[in-house]
Amino acid sequence: MPDKKLPECPEEGRLPVDLYETDEDIVLRTVIAGVDQSEIDISINNDMVTIRGERKEPEIVGSDDYIKHECYWGNFSKTCVLPPNIDTDNATANFDDKGILIIRFPKKGE
Repeated sequence: MPDKKLPECPEEGRLPVDLYETDEDIVLRTVIAGVDQSEIDISINNDMVTIRGERKEPEIVGSDDYIKHECYWGNFSKTCVLPPNIDTDNATANFDDKGILIIRFPKKGE
């Protein structure tokens, strides 16, 4: 089946995430350095969680002035499909001062 061409949209960065389980929770962890907590949007819809935000460049640098340019500045997002049997209504999120976001989804009883 050929790939569908998506409508043109501004380039958006992707967040790398860790998704793991403990005895009580499914845990999603990611690093979002350089972004204020108030500028992060987390939405949970059925079995999916989406994290969106924008990392603003601290100063504008012309493309010809870069010697190396690896940092991503601009909008970013990540959508993850969550495993079954979790309680999305009681999920908690913590964003620490190091820029690490941790979202915990309690497991449902059998």
